[in-house]
Amino acid sequence: MDGALLDVNLGREKVFPVAEALEARNVPFCFTTGYESQSIPERFSKVARFEKPLDSDAVARAIGEHMLT
Repeated sequence: MDGALLDVNLGREKVFPVAEALEARNVPFCFTTGYESQSIPERFSKVARFEKPLDSDAVARAIGEHMLT
């Protein structure tokens, strides 16, 4: 896996365990969410976060900058 876009809310659960697993494997990822930035744990504060509705150009730039380097 080269990278991932993670939706913070997975129904009744949050995606943070998946983010931790990706981080442990050095797989880059970004969050997508409709939630405020405070809903993301501090340990992920430097991870790119995109608010819904997504700006596809901004997501494409992040993929280019962070996932394809």
